[in-house]
Amino acid sequence: MHQRKVALAGAVHMELVSGVVQLRPEDAMFDAMLSGWRAQQKSRGLRDDTIDPRERLIRRFLEFANEYPWQWTPAHLDEWSASLTSERHLAPSTIRSYQGTVRLFTELLIDARYGWGPACEEAFGTYPVAICHEWNTLPHLQDYEGGPEARPSAPVYVVLYGMWAAALAYSIRAHRREKALEARTESESAEGRQPTGV
Repeated sequence: MHQRKVALAGAVHMELVSGVVQLRPEDAMFDAMLSGWRAQQKSRGLRDDTIDPRERLIRRFLEFANEYPWQWTPAHLDEWSASLTSERHLAPSTIRSYQGTVRLFTELLIDARYGWGPACEEAFGTYPVAICHEWNTLPHLQDYEGGPEARPSAPVYVVLYGMWAAALAYSIRAHRREKALEARTESESAEGRQPTGV
């Protein structure tokens, strides 16, 4: 039975022209993958200032791995992540962001709706696999990971500060009223009258 192809942004049949022999098929496939990923992100409303850095990162990962996406393994991600930590000394939040970008790209490639797996298997005898897993990517453990000097005012801290300030203001007003009443009482007793308001 013939399967109907849907015009899904990022799908292989939208990016590769069938029947054309490429001079460098690996490079052509990789460029088509990036073009498809761009189309898929554009269809989700993302702008070039988000998409361009992601694409550059995937190209850097390709250069590091020295393999094409259909040859990538979790070991490539492990080695890359280790180099980002030990050689480039990047913050955990930056590394997590980079790993997330690689995950997004590879998820498109392994999603059957887009057809990249069968196209790679037909052209190169292998296909892309998931390389980002819970066990080889950095988890997001804290709400904030930056230095304390740059810590934003989280809503709970703003609320607590507001409550503290209101209590302090109430306490100051109560103390002033108490002192004013004491002064008035002393003044009236010095004049020999009965204090009022006691």
